[in-house]
Amino acid sequence: MDFQQRLLRFVDGEGHGTWGIPVPLLDESLAKKLLFRIENIRWYLNRYSLELNVDRGLTRDEFIDIARDWGFDGVQLHNAKGGRGVCLAGESDDVLHKMAEQQGQRKLDIQLDISTTSRSEIEDVSRVARATGTRVIRCYIRTGGTIKEILQTAVDEMRYVAEIADKWDQDFLLEQHELLTGYEMIDVVERVGHPRIGILFDFGNPVAANREPLDDLMVMREHIRGVHCKDVRILGVGGIRAKLGVEMGSGHLNLEKMLFDLLCLGSDEAQVKFFAIQMVVDYLCLSNRSPSDSKNKVFTKRNPSDTALPKNITKRALEKRLKKERADAQAGFVFTKKLVEELRQLLSDYLDDRRSTESTR
Repeated sequence: MDFQQRLLRFVDGEGHGTWGIPVPLLDESLAKKLLFRIENIRWYLNRYSLELNVDRGLTRDEFIDIARDWGFDGVQLHNAKGGRGVCLAGESDDVLHKMAEQQGQRKLDIQLDISTTSRSEIEDVSRVARATGTRVIRCYIRTGGTIKEILQTAVDEMRYVAEIADKWDQDFLLEQHELLTGYEMIDVVERVGHPRIGILFDFGNPVAANREPLDDLMVMREHIRGVHCKDVRILGVGGIRAKLGVEMGSGHLNLEKMLFDLLCLGSDEAQVKFFAIQMVVDYLCLSNRSPSDSKNKVFTKRNPSDTALPKNITKRALEKRLKKERADAQAGFVFTKKLVEELRQLLSDYLDDRRSTESTR
């Protein structure tokens, strides 16, 4: 059996095409390395996967319980979004410590999200992280201006983030959040030049910056340490490119190739430390970038992401939508693990075939 061709068929993602990092030659070393990494993947449930449920009363403890029941290793909570029982900013250290302790339950790891890089909120999320025992914090650039101005602000703010990270033994991951290209992300991270500052790669976000996700994965590959797994359809809205969040496996992204490339990152140890499920079904985002943009174009400061509901939605329709959101999140996890299992089976078959061939010589 030609296992290299079998690998190529897998990473082609049912005809999506293998953009980005060239597919390596499958050999025993690569197979064993990827099998070990697959067995040790740490899966997280991102709070945004249940955004509508959270906005309508799902508490953070209930969210953690759901993640535990579904088999996740950890959760990603938003430090400053949501109402009482959800928002972490402003809570006392005692309350945060008790929440993180998860007494009497299988303990899940906690990571934190924050939708800014401003000093005050970075300082607060660092405090919350210390109280919850959190080591990993995601942030993203949300300032306005020209791209040059945005990049300089990002560098200035991330240098302060690096000081906080160093002081408190924390790691901050900068997400490519719908505006900056992979090249611009690399410009920021490398100008900051600190080992505690890495990149979080989101499967769909490069689309909003008018980029091919697999190409930006290749561009940012040396700095990617964590992942948001989702699927999107790429649309044209009035001549403007847009992305629409859809059920995992029903969009235009080559999920197989992205998972494979990310698992390959790092020579000795796995560079990607976690895979987080962040379902965003029905979330629509228009492209923020165009090849025709002037370098002097001014971008406005963006609001945090939001999944809208129809106005005047009935109680019955709302209950149905909330139930579907939970089902989509769980199904997204199952689907992503299925793809990883397919790769695991391919690699196991390859090693079994090699052993069988060697035993008959």
